[in-house]
Amino acid sequence: FIPYMIVIAFNMLFVAAGTSLVVEGAMAEDRIRAMAEKIARRFALIVIPGTTVMIAAAPLILLPFGQDYVHESSSVLRLLACGSVFYAAIALYVAVARVHGRSLGILLVEAVKLPLLLGGAVALSGPLGIEGVALAWLGSIALVACAVAPWLVRFFRGRAPLEVKVHSQRPAPETVSVR
Repeated sequence: FIPYMIVIAFNMLFVAAGTSLVVEGAMAEDRIRAMAEKIARRFALIVIPGTTVMIAAAPLILLPFGQDYVHESSSVLRLLACGSVFYAAIALYVAVARVHGRSLGILLVEAVKLPLLLGGAVALSGPLGIEGVALAWLGSIALVACAVAPWLVRFFRGRAPLEVKVHSQRPAPETVSVR
């Protein structure tokens, strides 16, 4: 539980940045590619050193939770930390897809992650224990990230197909003057 919470707290940085991208991108859709590039660079500046630290210092990070966590969960923390690289890519895809109204793509990402994770956890938890569950999580998000990577590459090169958002055409509210 503790290694998962540590990694999820780290991964929430990517979700929060993705949410900011959605808000800013919705107000300036013509600049979404430039904003997404900026976010991707910032993701790289965070995810690479953060993942490296979690992998290298896993026993030290878990030490405040006791020696049992250090001995039993360091490998779990390392496996989950490796997934942060893939998680960042998925968070970026989801954010850009939201701005462009690609709800089906987002649904597919979530719909594919679930059976991969559950199937992997069932298959790997028996022989590998909790490390098997961590490996299933890593594998599921790695496969999904690899599946969305070609779309992200096309998006950044300016060749990704984008769905057109339909904006409602409500008339501007009338102003009432008070005398």
